[in-house]
Amino acid sequence: MLGKLLDEMPKPILILGDLNAHHAAWGSSTVNSAPESKKRGEAILDLAVYHDMVVLNNGTHTRIDPSTGLSQALDVSLCSVSHATSFTWKILLDYSGSDHLPILIDVPGNPKRSNLRPKWILKKANWELYENITNATLRSGCKYTVEEFTKKMIDAAEASIPKTTGNTGRKSVAWWNEEVKSAIKIRRKRLRTLRRLKENDPQKVTALKEFQEARSVCRRAINEAKQKSWENFVESINPATPTSQVWNNINRLQGKRQNSTITLNLPSGHSNDGQLVANALADEYQQKSSDAQYAESFRKKHKTNTCSMYKTQRANVHK
Repeated sequence: MLGKLLDEMPKPILILGDLNAHHAAWGSSTVNSAPESKKRGEAILDLAVYHDMVVLNNGTHTRIDPSTGLSQALDVSLCSVSHATSFTWKILLDYSGSDHLPILIDVPGNPKRSNLRPKWILKKANWELYENITNATLRSGCKYTVEEFTKKMIDAAEASIPKTTGNTGRKSVAWWNEEVKSAIKIRRKRLRTLRRLKENDPQKVTALKEFQEARSVCRRAINEAKQKSWENFVESINPATPTSQVWNNINRLQGKRQNSTITLNLPSGHSNDGQLVANALADEYQQKSSDAQYAESFRKKHKTNTCSMYKTQRANVHK
């Protein structure tokens, strides 16, 4: 079946899957493997060679049995020889509740797009340090240009207030809370401890038990958080709820982030470049607030009133 599929697929090919096949080529231990698993592994490797494909796996085990704590390499990644050097392959530590560890296949040198502007993390700001820096650099009685004053304020903020990276980050979830965060942190720690121990290590049994307990606590915390999040969503909807709020809540449940980047349709086309957007908004504001927007009769009346007021003020000065 796999061979027929490979014959029909256009090149290059990238295949990933839990093939439940054992072979040393991708790091499986074949000592206690079932004959069917070893036979399946040999057949998959023969197909890969026949179709000019290579194994991307680096030998790291991809699954941990939650009942025994033993690990094995069951998830196989194959790609065409022509693109074998275009990818990097590695295992991520946290298995996100599954007994299979996540696999990250990356393209080195591929730029990661980010339209998010870094933001100040005010909750983690060191305001005492910020005050000390501004007191030392901005002395009373000294005259500063706008550029100088702005630079000193930004320099003080850079030294005392952390900022976000600007990367898009992981998919956000509405049910995330501190309890879930703490449970996942403990689960990851117990998993790292379990993976470091060898199979014949006397501490393996204790480490496995602690990992199983952390895994159970984490699952319960996530399920309860999801249930609570769904209940809050349902309770927030009533006949008077604006449609925009309903869709915002739906997007949050789906893990969609709100993009704070402003995109304008400029004469040169759509753009979200900060400098271009700021200039366009400033030009629009200047145009809308200029005297040219008023009717001719109003401008004449305003000009007459201004002149009369100026003459009155001059007369009062010379009395």
